[in-house]
Amino acid sequence: MDKVSKNLLFVRTFDINLIVKAMNDNEKLAVIASRLEKFFDAGSGVGVQEMIFVAGLQVVGKCQSSLTQVDKMDVMHCGMCAILETKGYFRMTGRRDDGYPIYEQVQDINMEKEARGELLRDAIISYYGDLLKD
Repeated sequence: MDKVSKNLLFVRTFDINLIVKAMNDNEKLAVIASRLEKFFDAGSGVGVQEMIFVAGLQVVGKCQSSLTQVDKMDVMHCGMCAILETKGYFRMTGRRDDGYPIYEQVQDINMEKEARGELLRDAIISYYGDLLKD
């Protein structure tokens, strides 16, 4: 890559980082949601539950269509752990025989409902941070 290309890449990355920093958390979540919509039916919208589910699918590595109801609950649990892992509340310690990750709780999550909501929002933004840069 020549010097001009490197400089243009730096400027583009720098501009995107400034834009992301200027966004509030609700705007960041909206961008993440719009990028994740491809995993769901058109027009259905993506909320926090769907964001957790997609994180679970990523960490478990299974196809959405081949899951039983119990599998879907396990995927949601894994997604929540993976998202909260970004904030140091969980740590993956291994995998079960069926491929599902095993998480260990590292920090206590006992806090008021509002604080838990803020933690989850921040953790989702951290987990999906790369989607804000594309």
